Amino acid sequence: MSDVMEFVQNEDGTFSAYDDTYDVTIHCETEEKQKKVIECLKATNWIPVSDMPNCCGYPVLLTVENEFGQREVCKAFTNYMKEGKQLFYTNEKEFCAELTSSKLSEAWKPIAWMHLPEPYKEG
Repeated sequence: MSDVMEFVQNEDGTFSAYDDTYDVTIHCETEEKQKKVIECLKATNWIPVSDMPNCCGYPVLLTVENEFGQREVCKAFTNYMKEGKQLFYTNEKEFCAELTSSKLSEAWKPIAWMHLPEPYKEG
């Protein structure tokens, strides 16, 4: 925090002191560290399945939704193409990104994904 007082213009045109109580600031010493922070923050965002590359077979976290709007997160072990459709395989079921599929007797559809975090390392 600095000793400078900042003012902001309110919607009604009046001015008031800026309240930084809930601000979060990340200070980086170098551009390289800034890029790492940005990548870390991006890694925590869910990405729509429609924006997922059609390939690769890398593990991801997958959010699936059923016909009642309930959502679950599962680990998808692979992402691959089969008969022109993008599929995800978990230890429970195979999900199709374009069609619904069966899981625990309900229809579940993949809606978003994210990369798995790196495993914990000491030190």
